[in-house]
Amino acid sequence: MEPLPEASPAAGSTAEGRRSTRPAYKLIRMDIEQTRLNLNATACSVFDWNELAALWIACFPAADPRMIAFLLANNRHGTRVLRANGRIAGFSLNNTTHGADFAWLEVLVVSPEFHGRGLGRAVLADYESFVSRLGYPCIRFAVDRDNASAIALYERCGYSLQPNAGQRLNYAKQLGSAVRSTASPSRPGRMRRAFNWLQYRLLVRRRG
Repeated sequence: MEPLPEASPAAGSTAEGRRSTRPAYKLIRMDIEQTRLNLNATACSVFDWNELAALWIACFPAADPRMIAFLLANNRHGTRVLRANGRIAGFSLNNTTHGADFAWLEVLVVSPEFHGRGLGRAVLADYESFVSRLGYPCIRFAVDRDNASAIALYERCGYSLQPNAGQRLNYAKQLGSAVRSTASPSRPGRMRRAFNWLQYRLLVRRRG
């Protein structure tokens, strides 16, 4: 899965050069739009799963619903939700199966209702702050080669293209000398993941 075009980041001097060419009035408009919204980023609740899954599918129709359910159930502590005026406006998911050497941004989604208001950057900033507090030294992810708007946003946000020969482009960004907190949530164990999955299935059945 690649993050949504609205919410993407990328690399060094090139990114700074592109940022300087962006019309100032667009940046001012984006700031004004965000001040009209009451933004609040929180951890994911099990009661958010259905809405997050529906939003994920709406933005990425080719995504496998079973994989989405699995990722949400097993990465609940790594999922951050951004609300605007009390409604879910977007979310990010840190896939913890890649280990502790780097944070893997599995997906970054912004609701179409909030496109063009700078919330992609807000979701990304919250994700960066979150994984930095967990002690990850860098962020990595993959994006489709034809997703030009996502790539542009990632590069404006300081992410650099990494060498690869696949169908998707790999990007990364160093977060600095973060120190892993012993109190930070880690990947749940096998029993906890099984319990999360069962809890999710029961919730879906109850709401269906």
